[in-house]
Amino acid sequence: MIAKLNKEKLNVIAHKLGAPEGIDGYLNMTTEDVRLSFCFEKADKLECILTQVLFDSLVYDELNDKQIDELNLYKLFFTGLGNDHFYFNESFLRNDIKESITLNDYCKRDYFYQQLALIEQSSSLDIQDYQFTCDYWIRFINDKQELVYATLRSADSELYWALEEEANTFIEQYIPHNVSLVERSITPESDLIECEILTEAYGNEIALNQLNLNSRSIINELTSHYQKSLIHDAPCVWSSDGFDDRGSRYNTYIANNRSAAERIVLRDFETSLNQLMTQAPWNVPENPDYSNILKRRLMLSSEAEWLFGDENKRNLLDFTYKFAEKAHQGQLIEGRGGKPYINHLIDVVHLLTHEVNVTNVQVLVSAYLQGIFENTQVKPADIQLHFGQNVYKMVRALSDDNTPALKHRKDEPIDCLAEASDSIKLIKLAVHCSNIKRISDDWDQELLSQYLKLSYAVASQCFHLSPALTRIYENSFSIALKKINAH
Repeated sequence: MIAKLNKEKLNVIAHKLGAPEGIDGYLNMTTEDVRLSFCFEKADKLECILTQVLFDSLVYDELNDKQIDELNLYKLFFTGLGNDHFYFNESFLRNDIKESITLNDYCKRDYFYQQLALIEQSSSLDIQDYQFTCDYWIRFINDKQELVYATLRSADSELYWALEEEANTFIEQYIPHNVSLVERSITPESDLIECEILTEAYGNEIALNQLNLNSRSIINELTSHYQKSLIHDAPCVWSSDGFDDRGSRYNTYIANNRSAAERIVLRDFETSLNQLMTQAPWNVPENPDYSNILKRRLMLSSEAEWLFGDENKRNLLDFTYKFAEKAHQGQLIEGRGGKPYINHLIDVVHLLTHEVNVTNVQVLVSAYLQGIFENTQVKPADIQLHFGQNVYKMVRALSDDNTPALKHRKDEPIDCLAEASDSIKLIKLAVHCSNIKRISDDWDQELLSQYLKLSYAVASQCFHLSPALTRIYENSFSIALKKINAH
């Protein structure tokens, strides 16, 4: 049974709080400062009066779930703000509540408070620009005079918790582990204790820790991307009404963006919320599919390469192939009877796997994506989102500047290779092997000559990494030279 307010009990409580005319007098005489005083310096006094009137002076620890809900209902009536007696459960900043009109006001004040706290810990940090995000436990009294416990979140925060749950499940598949909370006395003579979280991963603790760090970093990046995508959307609030495991009414409200937060008035909470409400339940966004992006990104973590089996790697490479195929759709390889450009990328990956036995999934994914910036509309941000920073850096390093004419580009690729990693050089060599193999008779002879000079200057810088690819390149190069001589 849900607790509801009783006016007779309200009058008794109001009298004990100093309102001679009972509850009507209390409501007329109280300011927000008075209400808030019962949340802070007078909290014990209010709880003592409430337990006396409601439960004949039982202490809090002796109350059952139903009684706790009743206590919280009456406590909120005398302390909460506005028409709905609204309150943030975890709030400890009196002025932040008092001086905030909208949810966005409160979030902004809370945000800068947190930023200042971080700067106190490290003076080298700068205060970051405010971006709306929130995750609060709240309570209010609805129009049926019922106590409502609720979670009030921004959409990016809801996505964060959804992705974290998926990440934990995903990681557990590959690194089984147990987490426990251990309590220890600070000193043998003291009653004070400290709590420590211990993780048992059966010898894989370092890998687990690194994967968890990667996971949090990726999730932060994805939620930030989602947050930015919602900025200009029409303001709305997703809601979910329900009950918790104690039978208490518990709702969830998810505000999509800052514009929605600016319309949620704390002192008229339920009314302003209802104006933004949508009946459609909130789900993890599918476009882009953040859940699968997270899993793919985790599989691309170089620190966890050994964890993920061949099947997962094949799935990742299959996704990358389809991504590249879609990006290069309609593009043909140069020459007579040109075939789809994706065939060239397939050939490059085949050379790496079959001739060099490359198994590193980051290298193979980057090989599929090399040339994507020069030849497609795919933006750097798309690669960063779907494949992460490491792959993005490799793809960027593999990209050539096609702006100058061929004859003016001969030195630039060579200079870039000087600082390149062995992985980049190996992909470059495979690319040039594939390119030189498909030179056809209809190429312009001057252009062919220029290209062969450029190609050899680049490829020769990489010969030491693979004798097998070197042989393929040199054989194809000799055939191409004969074509020039034949003309």
